[in-house]
Amino acid sequence: LGGVYPALFNFNLEDGQHPYPAGKYRVHSSSFKINNFGQVSVGRVLLESVKSA
Repeated sequence: LGGVYPALFNFNLEDGQHPYPAGKYRVHSSSFKINNFGQVSVGRVLLESVKSA
């Protein structure tokens, strides 16, 4: 905790999935789940493009 933000992280693409083009993205809400302990967890990461204003 308390590290540098934003932090770089990697995630795997599905087999045959094309890479996301360079740009700004946010994690889609469907990527978040509540686990058996009632905690938020991240499932399959789906990104949605953030359009520039």
